[in-house]
Amino acid sequence: MRRVLTLSLVMLLLVAACGGGSGDQGTDEPATEGNGGQTVTTDADTDDTGQTPTTATSSGADSDDQGSSVDVSVGTVTVAGETYHFADTGFPGLQCMPSSFNVAFLAALRQVDENGGELDGSLSVGIPFKGEEETAGIMPELDASVGDLDWIANPEHADLNGIPAGSSQVDSYEIDGDTITGTATFYEENSSYGDGDLVVEQGTFEVTCAES
Repeated sequence: MRRVLTLSLVMLLLVAACGGGSGDQGTDEPATEGNGGQTVTTDADTDDTGQTPTTATSSGADSDDQGSSVDVSVGTVTVAGETYHFADTGFPGLQCMPSSFNVAFLAALRQVDENGGELDGSLSVGIPFKGEEETAGIMPELDASVGDLDWIANPEHADLNGIPAGSSQVDSYEIDGDTITGTATFYEENSSYGDGDLVVEQGTFEVTCAES
């Protein structure tokens, strides 16, 4: 089953792409909402869901001076022993924004092979900055759709589909300038249908946005 981006993430991507709301944000704000390398732990929405607290580290000092380390936005997801590659291939709708309105790290990339050839898969990432969850309107979420597999780390989506708490979430992440890295608990969406066992795997992810 192929899943689209959540509505809130789609709206953030579209508005950012159109430049809406940027007039009072400025362009010189660091990509990490001025956290200055502080490490924080957020327990957002854990009271009634039983989710494991998410550890978030935001640094990014000197990131404005250094610029991005890549010419094309790229990402990887490693789960169930496989590493999948993603990139901005120019496909319509792809975006990579390390500081969307200074409230979130957003990315929508296309799956590619080891030579950069485009495949029929996608990666969507939406990670609000610490303290900006309500403003961003999203919970930390990640969806890697690769071939016949759809690896989802999104507690809101899981709850709507009756998936046990703790089976689908971003567990930790670190934002450093134009790069986000983290760990996640994924469930494979297709395994939730039928009489088979639900497939849940631990994994890691990394996305680096090209300098815009």
